[in-house]
Amino acid sequence: MSLNSKKFVSLKVDRVSKAYDKKMVLEEVSLEIHSGMILGLLGPNGAGKTTLMKIISDLATPTAGNVTLDGKKLDEIRKEAHLRIGVIPQDNNLERDLTVRDALRCYSWLFGVKNYDQKIDKLAEQFDFVDMLGKLGSKLSGGYAQRVLIARALLPDPDILLLDEPSVGLDPDVRHHLWDLIGLLKEQGKAILLTTHYMEEAEALCDEVCFLQKGKVTWRGNPADLLARSTGLEELFLDLVRKEGK
Repeated sequence: MSLNSKKFVSLKVDRVSKAYDKKMVLEEVSLEIHSGMILGLLGPNGAGKTTLMKIISDLATPTAGNVTLDGKKLDEIRKEAHLRIGVIPQDNNLERDLTVRDALRCYSWLFGVKNYDQKIDKLAEQFDFVDMLGKLGSKLSGGYAQRVLIARALLPDPDILLLDEPSVGLDPDVRHHLWDLIGLLKEQGKAILLTTHYMEEAEALCDEVCFLQKGKVTWRGNPADLLARSTGLEELFLDLVRKEGK
């Protein structure tokens, strides 16, 4: 499947709960993303965002509920799911002692990517880091590292992308350029789930946003509808946090 594929895909989280040592960190969370859609997941620290992302990326097992990809449970199609779901972590985990090209080659070998040098060159041109291919991972700025992380996740040509706080720590100019790249991926038909603390980012990118608090979805809606009512995600976020604290 090419980067411009328009194949319709759907990932569904159905009443997922997760407990650690009898402490419930997620409680019957349900959401769905599909091709050409960006869903934003917002919430304070400890709300359960990271746990949910780990479950979707098969790094944690739910206590109850299911995650399905095109109607198939993830735990039944693990190999397929790992190829079809690309993960861009918040922390830069690029190999520091390898050049960018060699790090991307290693990732390609791990996932059985064919014609990997050609794909690496294409992605480097698309995300504007051709001049960085010969540099060590430790020498990249935050903005370039994030571009390479996204390109790395795209090498197996996944249908779904999970982005954990994609623009945290970036200056405004780099952040807005990154938003343009994420918007391009949406236009190419990728289904995208991102966590963010930036209300502006959610308003700029997301078709739908979900607020998580204490493991529960407390609000779900369209950012455009909020703006039409002369309010914004910042105000809603603060209001929900205040209500939760009462």
